[in-house]
Amino acid sequence: MDETRHAAEHLSLAASIPSTLSRIDDLGQVAVDPAGVALAEAEFILSGGNGVKEWDAFHHAAKVLGATEGASRVAVDDGFMARDRQVGATGTWVTARVYMAVGISGAIQHLQGIQRCDKVVAINLDPGCDIIKRADLAVIGDSTQILAALVAMVEQQRGGQRDAA
Repeated sequence: MDETRHAAEHLSLAASIPSTLSRIDDLGQVAVDPAGVALAEAEFILSGGNGVKEWDAFHHAAKVLGATEGASRVAVDDGFMARDRQVGATGTWVTARVYMAVGISGAIQHLQGIQRCDKVVAINLDPGCDIIKRADLAVIGDSTQILAALVAMVEQQRGGQRDAA
């Protein structure tokens, strides 16, 4: 038998709650810097691997595309990206809506880390690598040229939208 006794008592607040606390103001969309988004929470990740030869162009592409940057273990080990940007079983497991793998071959640990991503886009020179097999969209070619073309298209599109406004 439980010896605990319970009681309900009326409690009155000494001061009233200010009306400003109950008011919510919608300030609209807030710009978020993708570089500050944790990989585990990112919606769109641009991830670089050993096949990326122009890291400045890669970083520029991520900025223009509004993507959070990620990397393979090889890119992290080689010092191109910080350890907290490593994607995979030995890094961060990600669940992005779009995961764009640039110059990543697709080691099993990396593929494990992206298995819950909705769409995977792979850019690679090797049409037979494992990331291409996993990809929803594969682009075979030089990653530097492909990213440069993609950035140019996005910048042109944005420029056209500004001119029309």
